[in-house]
Amino acid sequence: MALPNVATSSDRAGRNSGERPWGRSVVSLYSGAGGLDLGFAQAGFRPVWANDIDVDAVSTYNAAFARLGFDAHAVVGDIRQQELPDVDRDAVVIGGPPCQGFSVAGKMDPEDPRSRHVFDFFEVVKRVEPDGRLRVQNMGGLYPFKWGEGLVDVLADDGTVVTGVLCFGSLHVSEESQIERVKAGREAMIWRNAWVDCKRSRSELASMGVHAGSKIVPARSRKSPVLLGDYVCGHAIDDKGGIAILIEIAERLAHEAPPQDTYLIISSMEEIGSGSAAFATRTLPGDRLIAVEIVPAMPEYDIVNDARPVILYSDGRNVYDERVANRAAFLAKTLGFDVQRGVLSSYGSDASMAKQSGSTPSIGLFGFPTENTHGYEIAHLGGMVNCLRMTAAYTYDA
Repeated sequence: MALPNVATSSDRAGRNSGERPWGRSVVSLYSGAGGLDLGFAQAGFRPVWANDIDVDAVSTYNAAFARLGFDAHAVVGDIRQQELPDVDRDAVVIGGPPCQGFSVAGKMDPEDPRSRHVFDFFEVVKRVEPDGRLRVQNMGGLYPFKWGEGLVDVLADDGTVVTGVLCFGSLHVSEESQIERVKAGREAMIWRNAWVDCKRSRSELASMGVHAGSKIVPARSRKSPVLLGDYVCGHAIDDKGGIAILIEIAERLAHEAPPQDTYLIISSMEEIGSGSAAFATRTLPGDRLIAVEIVPAMPEYDIVNDARPVILYSDGRNVYDERVANRAAFLAKTLGFDVQRGVLSSYGSDASMAKQSGSTPSIGLFGFPTENTHGYEIAHLGGMVNCLRMTAAYTYDA
């Protein structure tokens, strides 16, 4: 077997590590005989562990990399049954799971059992990446936006639900179809490129009370929240979390009256102009509006998804009352936890929009950090609980 020239461990010792990633560990899954690994080795990486289910492929791998001077060790077996080795925090995970069920060069059989291995590969990567996230590459014919397709509920006039499917279209098309331009990255997957298919005619939908102006929401079957350790995830956590906090505060107020009149407002029009909050603050007594909201946990805002609630000082619509923010932070401190403070740009709340319309003079925002805002959201349960505790304390603060 003729092998190309590859820098070995001793060769790498004198190289400038700033020029190429000499020595960075590589873990290889579905390695075969090691062709992909060989390319990484030629680029200066250091294969340390591999796995494949084919005995001959693993034997070839071990023989080849031993001759190249690497201490890489490939093992035979199903990756789902393997215990991965301890590796450096910056280790690279590579692999080529079976693609016959996805590849445009194959039969594109959605029932091909080998297709399941691409998800096993993702799960393994999640276990190895230092931040616990999946760094997903394009796998054959898969595109991430396709995973957003699914059931939706179309709300008819009489309150019944008509089932539909949010669709982006078939991928096996030419430039004649718009989705091909999305695949190529020349267009974004936006709403004008999507549709809902109920498999009913226009006249059938009209007779069922579905027409222009009918509301469409994710299907109820997709709405159940899911627990991930200390986190809760699901659609509309921004609404459900805030409402849960207000309901708990209402229960406390029912047993112990606050030192001043307090109105709890659950609005439904924040995303389309915040008319509900503006109307409430204009028609109810009171001189201060506190929004209870999600806050995006993003590095650009220095906000992380943990047990600390968030207090805002400004957003894209307005400036919050500094006295409200500082008082809430003080109350949180007396309760034994810290807060996160934020200044946001692409963001607005019922409070900031109500002040913008001139219907309230003083505003505040108490929130809990959340990832994937306006999508399949992930929020720390501790952040929600401490947001509740801080908000309740502020409600009873004389």
